[in-house]
Amino acid sequence: MLAALLLPAGGAAWAKGPDRATLTGPGLDGAVEIRPGSEADSAGLTLLREASGIDAILLTELPGTTRADRPVAALGPAYRLVWHAPGEERALVVQEVYPYAEPGPWVHTPAQPLAVRHGWSQAPSFLKDTLVGFGLPEAAPAPGGPWWTAPSVVALMGVVVVLVVVTPLAVVRARRRGTPGVRH
Repeated sequence: MLAALLLPAGGAAWAKGPDRATLTGPGLDGAVEIRPGSEADSAGLTLLREASGIDAILLTELPGTTRADRPVAALGPAYRLVWHAPGEERALVVQEVYPYAEPGPWVHTPAQPLAVRHGWSQAPSFLKDTLVGFGLPEAAPAPGGPWWTAPSVVALMGVVVVLVVVTPLAVVRARRRGTPGVRH
């Protein structure tokens, strides 16, 4: 009720704040939909809202702080957290979360139309545990991903080119020159 009174006239679509989120990033099998539902899911969503500071990002009347400069901590992989307004599919606010950062998680909120605050904020330690409850791996995924990443595919293609194109060409050239040991 208080949030509805404090919002500007155009804010009716998110008067109660975001009602769900989508998480994407390394080590996930696809987008993870974070919605209220079971008691555990609803509690997890509430904890995620608190840990990410999303309500303070949306309302100037709520306490919250961010800083402009990127932390010097080892952040680890970034995950994209997209918050949605009730009844709407479009993104309300997008945040980047770093649950594996040392010594603790960080959240970055880029400047965007509905964010009254943007920048970096240290998140409570339970952010990672909350995200693990929704399917985030316990430990940060290894950088580079699976073997079929771009550098591996390029190297494999190089081997194929050598075997399929270069080697037969060398045999043909050797035959033309009459190199000993090569059948004509």
